Amino acid sequence: MERFKNTQIRTQVQKGMYINMDPNQYLSAGWNVYNNLPTTTQELLLNPSAKTIGSALDSAVTVFCAPLLLLGAVSKPLIKKFANEIEHKINAIPEENRDVSQTGLLIKALEDARYQLNKDAIRKLYVNIIASTLDNRKNESIGPRYGTVIAQFSKKDAVFLEKLYKNEPLPYVRTRLKLDDNGVGYTLPQRLAVADNDEIINNFDASLDVLNSLGIAFDHRTSSITTYTQRYELGEKIQKQIFSDKITNAPKGSEAERSYITLTTFGKNLCYYIFE
Repeated sequence: MERFKNTQIRTQVQKGMYINMDPNQYLSAGWNVYNNLPTTTQELLLNPSAKTIGSALDSAVTVFCAPLLLLGAVSKPLIKKFANEIEHKINAIPEENRDVSQTGLLIKALEDARYQLNKDAIRKLYVNIIASTLDNRKNESIGPRYGTVIAQFSKKDAVFLEKLYKNEPLPYVRTRLKLDDNGVGYTLPQRLAVADNDEIINNFDASLDVLNSLGIAFDHRTSSITTYTQRYELGEKIQKQIFSDKITNAPKGSEAERSYITLTTFGKNLCYYIFE
């Protein structure tokens, strides 16, 4: 019965049903997991030295992942890799900045992370959010929602978010096909963005929808940035090549729509915790 209950909770978190939960409920969930850890592991987690935190997290990761290990969902080497990655990040935090006051959030992040250990891009985010929780230069403003939204990401979402963070604001173009002279037509859904180094970022429409729904990014669909003219023109040129057949068959040709994407304040904070 308890295992069925935990499965229900995990499914609800993955579907985003707990995004608007009372923060105290998140913390309570984290502490419930903490209370089920071996006493020695609990004691180690309350000591901010690098050696004890590393040992405690290694033990905690093993405890959390044991059921998945029995089911064959994860492997021992992958569990060990996750623990080692966390320890490496913690070792980079100066000892005077290590802080275990957010143990509830830390435990909750560890618990959520175990379901996506086999996805390198997602595991990296959890490693970084766990380390940020232990760093007093970051954790004063960190909240329970930060770890929870990561559970909503696919690998593509995580990769796109990092590109957006490094290139924000991110200009993109779409192609509108014109059907008559009165402005009737439709816009093709595929966005194409151009990064600072002229890297082409494509096929991110679904990921942008996810980031928008989670309050991480904002799509300025009807606005453009005048200083990015060259990047828009490059994007339009590539869009014309990609959709040449559709443009040729459009009764009145096509026109380009210029827009851009920014991060919300929450999105910027999240990226700071998971990418820095």
